Amino acid sequence: MNNSLKKLSILLLSLILILCTTISLASPLYSDLKTSHWCYEKIIDFVDKKYIEGYEDGTMRPDRTITRAEYVKVVNNFFGYEDTKTSKKFSDVSEDAWYAKYVYTAVANGYIEGFEDNTFRPNNPITR
Repeated sequence: MNNSLKKLSILLLSLILILCTTISLASPLYSDLKTSHWCYEKIIDFVDKKYIEGYEDGTMRPDRTITRAEYVKVVNNFFGYEDTKTSKKFSDVSEDAWYAKYVYTAVANGYIEGFEDNTFRPNNPITR
């Protein structure tokens, strides 16, 4: 084997080892989202488009039912609804809650309402 071929072989082998090490050390985007999950590709697509994001603890929780607060955030992001003010206020939606702006934007855009007792119930699971 000539010297140039040896150098090329060593270089290629080194690159392969570096690539394999990098791949094995890389952590998944979300610790609980497996590539074999039935909705993996759509979840990643929605993350890329910034419709959804994972939780602060690095999870996605793909099999958990989403709450009404999470739902309005996803829908607002999906349709590109900008933050919109409304005179409607709910007794269980604090102005400093992470979801307040999403709730009021959703109500202002007319695709969701609160309940007769003037609550929104943001932590209730979304129902059909």
